[in-house]
Amino acid sequence: MLASSAPARQALAPGAARLRVDLVDGASAVTGNCARNPARLLTPRHRGAAVWCFTTSFGGGLVAGDHLDLDVALAAGATALLATQASTKVYHSVDGALARQDLEAAVASDAFLVNLPAHVTCFRDARFRARNRYCLNSGASLLALDWYSAGREAHGGERWAFAQLHSSVELIVDDQLVLREAVELSEAAGLPALGNRMGRFAVWGNLVLWGPRCAALSAGLQSPRSGLEKGGDWVASVSPLAEGCILRFAAVSVEAANTRLRAALVDLIPQLGGDPWARTF
Repeated sequence: MLASSAPARQALAPGAARLRVDLVDGASAVTGNCARNPARLLTPRHRGAAVWCFTTSFGGGLVAGDHLDLDVALAAGATALLATQASTKVYHSVDGALARQDLEAAVASDAFLVNLPAHVTCFRDARFRARNRYCLNSGASLLALDWYSAGREAHGGERWAFAQLHSSVELIVDDQLVLREAVELSEAAGLPALGNRMGRFAVWGNLVLWGPRCAALSAGLQSPRSGLEKGGDWVASVSPLAEGCILRFAAVSVEAANTRLRAALVDLIPQLGGDPWARTF
């Protein structure tokens, strides 16, 4: 893992970023932070019960050909929140080129990684591919959100108007593949337009919970009394995993999804030392 230094930044490829969090004197602390344009890492809470790191990029979004590559490592006992300053905007594709975003995370025993990004917003004709790979040791915990909106609905009816979105989530525990979840949303010959297939829903996503630090949250989501599957603005289903669960959901708006997710995860706030939704809707 690279420390924050000029030589290290020069060694990174454009769009690459590296973050390391260790447990230092009983507190989680950033011990490595390095990024190269257009990627950037902001750590307003670089030490405490949990490190907070916000990923962003210069220019306010991804253009065709961009590739953001984030590598995160949490040492034993460390806790970190990954988030974004705003939704990840993906601009229209040029000559069919993709915008790409990769996350590779290594989480040691007793560590806890929380990845709560804002939604991805693909503009008209955009092409986007994301890969999220989480490698955990036994006893590690993970909470990871992956979600997408219909696009700029207020901008000339730009609703589900992108060309392609592909996102995958892999969970590997002690070198064993536990979960591979992939979503492909695209226009395809012989099928109705994507907007018609998505119906009234403007958000699609999934939430993965794993490990001892998520045990209570996972049990709550799987409880018949959770209420998450009910409501005209939201539909959801929960599938159990060996040490957690995956929640798949669709919502009629970003606001509706955000409200439901915060209500389901409110007990997470004390573990993070603050409310990650405080500046959202």
